[in-house]
Amino acid sequence: MERNSARRPRVGAYRLAGLLAAGIFLISSVAANAQTVERVVHISVDGLNVAMLRGLLDDSPELVPGFSRLIDEGAYTFNARTDYNYTTTVPNHVSMITGRPVVQPEGQPDTVHHGITTNGPAQSATIHSIGNLALGYIPSVFDAVHDRGLGTAFFASKTRLAAFVERSYNAQYGAPDTLGADDGRDKIDDYFNLDGDSDAAVTNFLAAMDAAPRTYSLVHIVDPDYAGHASDWESDEYRDAVLATDERVMRILDYVGSDADFAGKTAVLLTTDHGGAGENHTDPLVGGSYTIPAFLWGPDIPAGVDFYSLLANRTDPGDARPDYNAPQQPLRNGDTGNLALALLGLPPVSGSSMIPVLSLSPDPIPGDIDRSGSVDRLDLALFAGHFGTTGATWETGDFDGDGNATLVDLALLQTNLTHAAADSPQAASVPEPPALVLATLAAVAIVAPSRWRR
Repeated sequence: MERNSARRPRVGAYRLAGLLAAGIFLISSVAANAQTVERVVHISVDGLNVAMLRGLLDDSPELVPGFSRLIDEGAYTFNARTDYNYTTTVPNHVSMITGRPVVQPEGQPDTVHHGITTNGPAQSATIHSIGNLALGYIPSVFDAVHDRGLGTAFFASKTRLAAFVERSYNAQYGAPDTLGADDGRDKIDDYFNLDGDSDAAVTNFLAAMDAAPRTYSLVHIVDPDYAGHASDWESDEYRDAVLATDERVMRILDYVGSDADFAGKTAVLLTTDHGGAGENHTDPLVGGSYTIPAFLWGPDIPAGVDFYSLLANRTDPGDARPDYNAPQQPLRNGDTGNLALALLGLPPVSGSSMIPVLSLSPDPIPGDIDRSGSVDRLDLALFAGHFGTTGATWETGDFDGDGNATLVDLALLQTNLTHAAADSPQAASVPEPPALVLATLAAVAIVAPSRWRR
């Protein structure tokens, strides 16, 4: 499901509304911390192409019951993004587990990125030794879970990726646990890899979970990538690899939906490291490589909804390819590690910058654009930035469902506007409600006549 791109307001009289919204981007530093599930299975399907998957779902959904189930029973998008600069396996997987972009975004600190640009690290290398040396140790989602006394697992089917990640967080190279009780330096409790054998990875994952259920598991399925390189991302061989992947996804869904330790308390989060076009995926300017799917399935996840509707600080980019400085960020595969932590009620990976805000409230208050549970100054600033937008969504100010951000929506927002005793730092940076209401209405008065005469 792709969100319709909303038409942007014209500049000039609209500039005031834009200035009112200037403080909103700090929201990306806040993550949901209300626990939704007890376990997360994080699936990475290597080289999953959007066009092939959508074609199967549209034309032959009975052939892909696993992906169909993810869509029918959960949230999904076919318009997420990879890293901005790299569309290769190892860099994007490191982004997934660290919550960092691959290289330093222009104008941002040199401590933001992870720095792993190679897709074939040496056998002795670790993320810490060849990555961003300004950081020293680079924490991961495995650290965030394991250091809190919870179980972790990594089951994979590509050696150059799996061995690199496992080595980086093993008993030798993992960081000492300084958080509460000492749970050791080895951050990955269960590890398995057999190059090229996704079936073995899934089979061993399910057997390991029978023996010792883990809180966070990363499961890597390689089939589409190998088929794409061998035969083209539009070939029958690639299609067969996607069908085989669906069978493995279905096995995981059936297991977590029926096993006593997982059923009703497990979320499945699925994405990919990159897509593909022709026989490759290395050009980050090619839409078929950087446009990727993402799925979220589990208890309390609304069924059949746009993934973007659950994210307060992520916006469907349409056909655009936003960099890391764009004011409206797309959902990226690098967001998914911190999404897993948010679902578990845990804080983001230490030092990470890719922190999506997940909101699962089924009935938000009219005006609560950021889905924080109340309508405050930040929501009013957000609305001011989108007033007059046609083709609007909830996140761009349409609270009455007519597809536009209008005076009616402003009235709904004002009705529910409150002033919390303890504003968040983001809301506190926005002017007091009375002044902001007047400023917003002034903007409306300037803009409305010329807009509505057309």
